[in-house]
Amino acid sequence: GAENVASLNAFIKRWSLSNSGAKDMMYRFLAHVSCFVDEIYRSETGTMMLSQCISECFDILLSNDERKDSMCPGWFGLEEFIPEENSIHLAIETFAINLFVAELKMRACERHVVITSFNDEFQIVRTNLPHLLHYAEALGRSTMNGNLQQILAKLQTRTYWLAGVFYGWLGRRHTSHVVDVKEIESLAIEFVDKAIVSLKLPEQNPILVISTAHLASPGRAGNHWLELSHENLKSYRDEIELNTVISRVRQKFCDLVLELKSPEELLSGKLTETADSALLSIRSDLFERYGLGSENCGQNFDELITDFVDRCGSNLMLGSGRSSSDSISEVWEPIWNVFPTNACSLGHLESPSLLTIVVICHHYKSSNLSRSLLAFIPRLIIAALGMRSRIIEQKESNIDLALDDDGSISSNESSIGHHSDACDPATLMQLNRYLLAKLRVVLDESQNLQNEEINIICAVKVSIEASAGILLGSKIGQKESLQLQPDVSVFSEALSIAAIYLHKVENNSTQQKNVEASILLILWRILVHGKRTMIQLLRGEGRIGRALCHQLVILRAKYLAAVATEVGGFFSKYRNIYVDGNILESDIIRRAINISEDEKIGCEIAPLAQLAESLCWLWEFVSGAEKVETSTPSVYSSITNSVHKHAAKELLVPIAGAIVGLCGSAGYSPRSSVSEAFFCLEKKRIQERKEAISLSDNFGTGDSAKEWMSGDEYDNDDVKTRRSLMQTLNRTVQCIGLVFSGYSDEDISADLQCIMCPFSEGYFLPLYVIRVLSNICDFVLVEYCQKEAEESGKKHIWDDEYPYGFRGAGAQLDLLLHRAYRCLHGIHISSPHLQNLADKDAAIPLTSNSQTENKKYFLPESANAAVQLYRCVKRAYSHGRRNIPPTLFACITSALPIEVDSDKVKAIKKFIFSSNQDKMCMAVDSETAETLISTNEVIDTLPPDFPVWLFSEAEEDVDDVD
Repeated sequence: GAENVASLNAFIKRWSLSNSGAKDMMYRFLAHVSCFVDEIYRSETGTMMLSQCISECFDILLSNDERKDSMCPGWFGLEEFIPEENSIHLAIETFAINLFVAELKMRACERHVVITSFNDEFQIVRTNLPHLLHYAEALGRSTMNGNLQQILAKLQTRTYWLAGVFYGWLGRRHTSHVVDVKEIESLAIEFVDKAIVSLKLPEQNPILVISTAHLASPGRAGNHWLELSHENLKSYRDEIELNTVISRVRQKFCDLVLELKSPEELLSGKLTETADSALLSIRSDLFERYGLGSENCGQNFDELITDFVDRCGSNLMLGSGRSSSDSISEVWEPIWNVFPTNACSLGHLESPSLLTIVVICHHYKSSNLSRSLLAFIPRLIIAALGMRSRIIEQKESNIDLALDDDGSISSNESSIGHHSDACDPATLMQLNRYLLAKLRVVLDESQNLQNEEINIICAVKVSIEASAGILLGSKIGQKESLQLQPDVSVFSEALSIAAIYLHKVENNSTQQKNVEASILLILWRILVHGKRTMIQLLRGEGRIGRALCHQLVILRAKYLAAVATEVGGFFSKYRNIYVDGNILESDIIRRAINISEDEKIGCEIAPLAQLAESLCWLWEFVSGAEKVETSTPSVYSSITNSVHKHAAKELLVPIAGAIVGLCGSAGYSPRSSVSEAFFCLEKKRIQERKEAISLSDNFGTGDSAKEWMSGDEYDNDDVKTRRSLMQTLNRTVQCIGLVFSGYSDEDISADLQCIMCPFSEGYFLPLYVIRVLSNICDFVLVEYCQKEAEESGKKHIWDDEYPYGFRGAGAQLDLLLHRAYRCLHGIHISSPHLQNLADKDAAIPLTSNSQTENKKYFLPESANAAVQLYRCVKRAYSHGRRNIPPTLFACITSALPIEVDSDKVKAIKKFIFSSNQDKMCMAVDSETAETLISTNEVIDTLPPDFPVWLFSEAEEDVDDVD
């Protein structure tokens, strides 16, 4: 095809043989590039060098220009165009050259804060701009052909755009008086409007869009620097209007502060009539701009965030290295009072941010300040994280990681985005942490939460998602999301707010449980996504070096450990329910599944099944670390064996706790929603020819279980269901054994704490194992021994041995309980006979009589826990002639009621400590007694010689209360 007339090759062919020497050739080159700057820069790479070359050519020509007017030092050629006297072609070339150079000078001008000399970039643009506007208007009245009309329309648009940019910049940087700012910014808006109109010229063939690649630079953010279009210019015009409002408000506020004796008067509500009027005017402007106090609350919040980050961004980043365990004032000391939550926390107001002014306006004459801030701060958090997400999506290909000198990970996230230079994702994440800290303080001091505060939970949810380093629901590519670092401090801060919120609404159990279920569902999803991300990191996917991959694997392991700890806490708090011989899923699982269905999550596998699959994979990763040696080749290509062991150590106890908690919270009946979820998963995996996900599906149960479960083909459905449930419980015990048996007491006794479901003192994993296995034990003894108990008169739940079909699993269960009690309470329960009763393939812990030195031990967490411990001790020592060690009784009685001198307690203790083996029984506290007296059949099943008079006394006590 024909060669483009705008190309440099076309220029060389045209002028290489017809020029008047080097000076003329330089002028022709400069004129050609200036007239076709959009097409040339669009096709060139390394444009900064080309721009430098153009500037130097211009300086050479300018220094030798005989027509240069000394009153305008930066102008080349005739300063005035007269149509009757001057050539239109020459005028357009002069216009184009001076416009192009002025644009380059403006780019340099933005980097200089102070005007340095008469002929610096600022003065050149300022003095050349009137001449450029004259050429634009004069040439616009001239008659010319179609090609020149196209060139002129682009030059006019760029001129008006340059004028708008110059006056907008001048109003922001070099003018402080509010009247001058308003006038200058009005000029900027006027010229941007003219640029918008010029895009529609010429009428026969309007230009509509102009490529301005020569205007782009690392310090400029915004699409308007890359392309001039109606949409981009309109956006910039809105930005200037914003600056007008901001400048007016800030100046009025500063004038108001100067009139006050002290800044604290602003929050007192007692101002003079003039000051009151001024502050109400400021409040009106800001509330209208940001929709505060209306349904549109949250509009234009990006402006508040950008302004705050511009002023406080460096101090925000100082908090990134501080531990969440530090006090809030220590973490955010330099900027804590920039966001005042009460009159005592108002800081200096010499140069306040917009956010500071908005908060002060919230304070002034507020009837319910806490409620206002609880509505405002969550929306601000959501806006900040939404802004962060958009920035990352816009520049996802530019996220590069590197190792700092100290070995920590840094990124070039600060170069991302089209907002302020300071608004990078890392700073916005720290802003999120800062706002969460503010929200926690306000929430902690508030009373009587209303339904409007549900935004608090929305802010918590998005903060948890952001802290995971994974933008759930966004369009960002998975490979790029690998490089986003998880933030445990933000995760902890968000959950702390949720915990305070739940405490505030504890009288509304329905709302409390729904909030817990929604948070649990988010934690499920994070574990699922975290597992996928770990797989990709271990495979070496993404643009990540080996050293960085090592750091990211460990960071993600620590984060997933924190998430798994909270998931395990939820499951341990809400355990499965026993109803009519069935084990139904816990209330929180049922609610979470209902929420996932309501949200219509587009996935083929139910969220709970995805969680189980992810936990199994993470456990395989953990257990696999024990099978490798440092000297052997790594199982994973992207990490070393030492990194594998380090990450596995972080995950060991939290993942094991989550698995144990899931075993104790899931429902086992065939019709439960949990079973339906796993049925769908298993069906899908069979179709894909994948292995089963269960840790113990292939576990071979003992002879008693096999015989009992074999059944008869004529058995009814209820009998078959009971057999299936028994088999599931056998496998559940084996599953818990697999995650609890293969490690030392020291490894599994990690001192972890849950934020959402805090427990009394104790070690995370042993405590959960005791809770779950004790519940299984009680269920089996009650449901599967009831018929035998009725016939023989035995006490089912107090039986010395498990029913037929569960004896091997029961021995394994008790051995696991003995190990958990040893880790938690420091007691040793001797049970050599159980080793022989356990199935040969059962995962049972190693026998240990030693206690770890300098290890802290704990008392039973409740009287009910002491009862369950006593039952376990009773089963262990009921066979043979061995006496129960006094240390076990001391541990059990430590959780009994404190009323040691009462007749009730004495009678109970006398019965418990009797040497007669047949008299072993639980210590019943008064609350349990009141429950027991409601059913006469329970009294009939009490052991011999039990002090039954306790119940009659309890009846009298109840009557007295009535």
